Amino acid sequence: MGAFKIVKNGKILDYRRSEVLDLDKIRRDFSKKFEVVDVRQPGRHIIITIGKNGREYIIKLATTEGIGARSETEKIWNDEFNKYSKSLDFRVPNNLGDGNYCGLYYLIIEKFDGPHLSTLRGGNNTVSKLIDKIIDFSELIQNLPLNIPNNDLIEEKNPQKWFVEKTNSWREAIPNNVVEKYNIDTLFGSVKNGAAKLSEKVRHGDFTPWHMIALSNGGIGLIDGEHAHSHGVEGYDIAYLIQRVFAVIDRRDQAEDIFKKLKNRKGDIEKLKTVLKSRAIGGFCDEYLAPVPNYEKAKEFADWVQKL
Repeated sequence: MGAFKIVKNGKILDYRRSEVLDLDKIRRDFSKKFEVVDVRQPGRHIIITIGKNGREYIIKLATTEGIGARSETEKIWNDEFNKYSKSLDFRVPNNLGDGNYCGLYYLIIEKFDGPHLSTLRGGNNTVSKLIDKIIDFSELIQNLPLNIPNNDLIEEKNPQKWFVEKTNSWREAIPNNVVEKYNIDTLFGSVKNGAAKLSEKVRHGDFTPWHMIALSNGGIGLIDGEHAHSHGVEGYDIAYLIQRVFAVIDRRDQAEDIFKKLKNRKGDIEKLKTVLKSRAIGGFCDEYLAPVPNYEKAKEFADWVQKL
């Protein structure tokens, strides 16, 4: 699927496909060099917790070459962010090193202590209390002069056209009958019409509560910058957050709160709506890839966006 392909050294790689690796062997091998505390595979990476001088650090070991290429982007993102931002309120992990294990890339990073915001679900209103700070974080990111290349399969260099082509790659992945039933082409038409007005901005690219950590100083730590690049469009990260909060964490109330805060800040809501419509199409693509697609859930978000 072209929506999830990247290019490295002329080779086309799939960054969604992962492999299940032998955790016992990995523990034994990494224990030869590090003080290994824990080894687990929660997703596409092997997460190895290591100890050094009374502190813990994280090794992210990619399970495929494609995932490794994304992890190399994360390394660049971490270095670039920490080069330009010295904020104690908004943190990104420092890199401690990297390497290769059996042909697979790994990155060693600082470990943030604290709960992920995605664990603060249900009736917990901690995310709501942090909305202003989260918005400030997204605005800091898009206004930093970071230099992060985009190794996506889509070769278009113009950020507005790339944004449209990326949205179209999600649309093309969705079955035709679903596209027709839920009027996805109407959404896509709005994205095409509004994209030219969007400014080029830096993006983290996966700006979600499960990648945010509530730090002990009251700040926010942001991890997993694998999808970062310098040639995104304005408002992408906060629109991505709204869609994820609405559709994945199932907190429509918090998504609405974020939108209201943005509206009260006198931002350009029409531009934001263009990016939200793109994310609505991404939501249908997410459902197509799910083991049991729930297109009505994607429709609920799309309908909400259309009525804003």
